[in-house]
Parts: sequence; C-alpha cells; structure tokens
Amino acid sequence: MDMFDCKNHIRVIQPMDSGNRLYICGTNAHNPKDLVIYSNLTHLPRSEYVPGIGLGIAKCPYDPYDNSTAIYVEQGNPGDLPALYSGTNAEFTKADTVIFRTDLYNMTTGKKVFNFKRTLKYDSKWLDSPSLIAPEGGNIVLH
Repeated sequence: MDMFDCKNHIRVIQPMDSGNRLYICGTNAHNPKDLVIYSNLTHLPRSEYVPGIGLGIAKCPYDPYDNSTAIYVEQGNPGDLPALYSGTNAEFTKADTVIFRTDLYNMTTGKKVFNFKRTLKYDSKWLDSPSLIAPEGGNIVLH
C-alpha cells in the first residue's frame, strides 16, 4: 500500500434535506467514515445530530480504486423515511460485495424505525465480482 492509499478519498457526495445538507463518505485510509455537512460546506452544530452517521462500512469502499455507487433517497422508502442506497465492497478483503440500504431513522426523534437491508453475504449467485458504476435518477436502476 502506498501513501496514496493512506489518505481519505471522498467516494460519495449526495444531497440531503432538499439540497440543504450533503452526505459525504470517504475511504478514510481503508476505514470508511461518513458525515453530514451543510451544502455551503460548513459543519453541522452538535445539536443537529444525524442518526446512523459515523461508520461508512457498506456505504463506500475501503479502497479508493474500487468501483462503487450510491444514491440518497428521501421519499418512497418504508415509512417514507430517508435512506442511502449503495453498491460497494463491505470488507477490506473485497470478499463481500453488497447492495445496501442504511437503517431508517425518524429524523425528528432519532429513533431507528427499520433495520438496514443488504444482499446475501458471500453469495456469488447474487453478486460475483460486479462492477458497480452508477444509479440513475427517476426510476432507480442499479447497474
């Protein structure tokens, strides 16, 4: 691993809250982390806690060279709660390629309402060395 790999490579930037905030996820030197900031690139105050943010595993790749995709969907999920959908490697070893939906939280109370969903782990009948490239707007299509 060279010094290039040991940096934080931002792999996901998605608008949230009708574009007022941004969801960001980076490789964090092979330890994915995520955060939410205002769209003017300033940090949220501690009083604006966003549940489910911090650990970026299954939301963006460990490796900056890996193909991945993500889209933030604000409406149409169970309970009409917002969620990030991603396609990436969920392990450092790249053995667990996943299509993933984050836990769904009530954004007012911070309470988790629905658990995350993912493809079956280590099942090559679902995903066998896929190249995950991009979601499309409108009717969501994962390639």
